[in-house]
Amino acid sequence: MKKYILITLYNESPRIKKVLEKLTKYDLILVNDGSTDNTLEIIKSYKNAHIITYRKNKGKGYALKKGLRYAKKNKIDRLILMDGDGQHNPDEIKKFDAELDKGYDVVIGSRFIKKRSNVPLMRKIILFGGKLIERLVIGVKLTDAHNGFRGMSKNAIRNIILTENRMAYASQLMFEIKRHNLSYCEVPVTIKYTKETLKKGTGSWITGFKILYRLVGLKIKYLNKNKG
Repeated sequence: MKKYILITLYNESPRIKKVLEKLTKYDLILVNDGSTDNTLEIIKSYKNAHIITYRKNKGKGYALKKGLRYAKKNKIDRLILMDGDGQHNPDEIKKFDAELDKGYDVVIGSRFIKKRSNVPLMRKIILFGGKLIERLVIGVKLTDAHNGFRGMSKNAIRNIILTENRMAYASQLMFEIKRHNLSYCEVPVTIKYTKETLKKGTGSWITGFKILYRLVGLKIKYLNKNKG
């Protein structure tokens, strides 16, 4: 089985080495999303990594799109998606493998299973609101749709197509799961928060409203696809 860890990176030089040192037994796809620090120089030293890099920062969704294209082209059987800022615990990869082994197409980590209490209040409120809206609009029942710790089977890799360049890619991923009737489940994960990581992701009202705006646009787009 060809199994890879896919990590997207933007200015993660203070953190990425510590992350990669815990992943030396895995094959990696590292997408350098236009970093302006020395992230690229650091990751070049890892022989177990295939590196995709470009000069201009284009967003996490765009970076994941590039990684998925590489996985499709090289007929990779399984992908584990992780963040490069140290939020995710590599020891929990086995949880994703266990569910993928059962036949699930997509496995998503959740901060809210087993009452995880380390999620900052503001982020918890935004994520809870997003969960309700995405359940109503998309019809996918998840407790933590915007968690970046994910696993994908070969079937998911082959079918999922991302076009959203920024954070709304997570909502589009849910639409793709629904559109292709992919099986999915969640596993409990623990997220390690720092001052730096809290500045990223869906941690602000502005980001939340931007995602909501794109969610409406995506709904219209997928409705038109179904009509066609």
